Amino acid sequence: MEVAERADASPHNVVGQGGSLYWTLSLHLESDRLLSQTPRLHARLGGDLVEEAGSSYAQSCVRRQRDNQLRLSRSYGTEVDNALSLQLRNAIEPMFEDVADREHLGVVEDYLLAIAATPKSTEATDARPVTLLLDGDIGWETEGRTYAARFADQARTRLDANLRRLWYVHSDCSISYHLSFAIDRYEHRPEHFFLISMLQKLAAPKEFTLGSLASDRIGIVGASPSLLPFRAVRLSDGSSGEQGPLWQQVARLFEKDFADLYNGLVGAPLGSAGEPSPDPWTDVLRHEPYVAVPGLVMPAARSMFYFADRRLRDLLLPRKRNGTPLSRLELVREEFFDRDLKGFLAGLENEKPIMLDHRVWDWLDNHGTGAIDTEGPKFAGIDLTEPGSSSLALCLLFLAGFNQNVIDFLNQDASEVLDSLDPVYPSREEDMKEGFFARFANPNSLISYVGSMRSLESGRRYIGTCPYAFLIHVLTMHNEFLARGFERRSDGTVRAVRRDISNKDWTAALDKISDFRLREQERYLLHHSHNVFRYDTERLVFEALQKIRGLDLKHEKAENVFEAAKSTIRDVEAKKTAKYESTIRTLLAGIGLLATSQALFNWSNCVQTTLPNGGTCPLGSLMLELDWLHPERAISTLGVLLLIAFIVCVLVLAVYLVTALPSLGRKLWRWPSSRRTQAGSEGE
Repeated sequence: MEVAERADASPHNVVGQGGSLYWTLSLHLESDRLLSQTPRLHARLGGDLVEEAGSSYAQSCVRRQRDNQLRLSRSYGTEVDNALSLQLRNAIEPMFEDVADREHLGVVEDYLLAIAATPKSTEATDARPVTLLLDGDIGWETEGRTYAARFADQARTRLDANLRRLWYVHSDCSISYHLSFAIDRYEHRPEHFFLISMLQKLAAPKEFTLGSLASDRIGIVGASPSLLPFRAVRLSDGSSGEQGPLWQQVARLFEKDFADLYNGLVGAPLGSAGEPSPDPWTDVLRHEPYVAVPGLVMPAARSMFYFADRRLRDLLLPRKRNGTPLSRLELVREEFFDRDLKGFLAGLENEKPIMLDHRVWDWLDNHGTGAIDTEGPKFAGIDLTEPGSSSLALCLLFLAGFNQNVIDFLNQDASEVLDSLDPVYPSREEDMKEGFFARFANPNSLISYVGSMRSLESGRRYIGTCPYAFLIHVLTMHNEFLARGFERRSDGTVRAVRRDISNKDWTAALDKISDFRLREQERYLLHHSHNVFRYDTERLVFEALQKIRGLDLKHEKAENVFEAAKSTIRDVEAKKTAKYESTIRTLLAGIGLLATSQALFNWSNCVQTTLPNGGTCPLGSLMLELDWLHPERAISTLGVLLLIAFIVCVLVLAVYLVTALPSLGRKLWRWPSSRRTQAGSEGE
């Protein structure tokens, strides 16, 4: 076996001194973009089977999907690639199955494909040695003040890691690209905490601003990266010897890995056989505006952080000496944050920028144990006489800031610290008693803190992190971008519907709504990952992530817009139908009256001319008595006029019927599909 990595350090650490971190950076490639830019790759991933299956999978199609997955795993590029993918799936898929029920009609529609760590790698456990570096001072602006963080030993602002990469193929033939950095060792030092905080800023750089708005769309890579985190965090690749801003190194690896994926599955270089020759980074990977930084355009990326650090875990889930949970309100001393720390930082406010340097780090080191209450119930997690106890205040501040993706974590009062230490899991009292791990979530990251975990030990050698947390992360990310795609397509349909409504083309508007809901709603429901996890620990976190990232809101918003438009159209059609019906009733009444009058006149004339001996009918005599109102032969003239009026009414009625029939026909034609859409909504 070619060993091209540093030996992974054990995730266990000396209590109170530091820990290990497993950071996963994930990029999402949408199915629609793969179809438009690389149709042959999309087909090889199973896109033709997805289209054929539609909303109801035939059993033959399910078998073909299973066969396609096996064929891909056994024919992905070289023989080495084949072996790596099979090793990866054989090691990780059983762990996925332990925690989640992803099977549908006998097949799991998602699957993994391995990426060789180096050209000579022969094992799925191989990794690429890299180093993460923080280059220079860190500066940011918040609440009208400018801050800069400086560290005495700049050479120590680095973290060694082992990098593993892999593809995850989703049921809708979108794929996600994952880079897992196993950071063997970090210390509870300011430079390491700030470097780790900057890693989260790479995918969600709030609190930073662009230096120039020369362009409305400024990207994250290039000769001069646009934002401080993109310049300050650098990656040194131990395999290639290259070093540069981390996003540039990620883009380089992504383009190479995507080209290899295409060549391995399609059997031809990217852009061959008459297909377009897209740039994987700019054409295949979607880039969208990042609203927290106006003018910045970011790739579709999310992060996951998995800390193996007993000190941090014990601060988040404190216990009394008798083993029962200890409230964080009893642990944290409010006066330390609201009086002591705030008073010290107030002495620096006249500086521009406010320099967070050795003065701040020394003060925290000297006063760190004052952050927790040693007079109340004894905290069982940490002996205050052990090495590293002086970093307690820094640890609490880092945790509170990192969980909310806040780089300015020193400027927090006690209430902000306590609020930010409330985990997504455990959140119930019965779960608190276990105290094995704590999980937090924000719109861009899933964060876990453990002491040690068997699943981490098993999975980190293959995917660089815990498989259980990784599955929560990857399914949530897929759901999020599936919902975002649904939102984009619904917005385009809503615009078209509004144009039809303004043109008073109600039928076309309803057709667009019905077609969209039939097509896109089924697609969304078919590929949306439901809460398939078997255990509460994962189920609760997955459910919380859906809410935090607003997935249901995005879907419901589009549905509400369509319902409002449909209700408006129905009201207009109801008024229009009522007008039609009223007009037709009036015309029919007029026709009936005219027909009756004409018949009476005709009968009167007929009776006068046919009675024997020149006799007259009493009705005829009555009609003839009206002659004093009109000139001679007035009755005949009136009869002609009534006939003309009758013909006009019949013609108007015919026009109304001809106008209404096409609309009625379209309604009848659309009725079955609308019933299916309604049934689908009820099923949901």
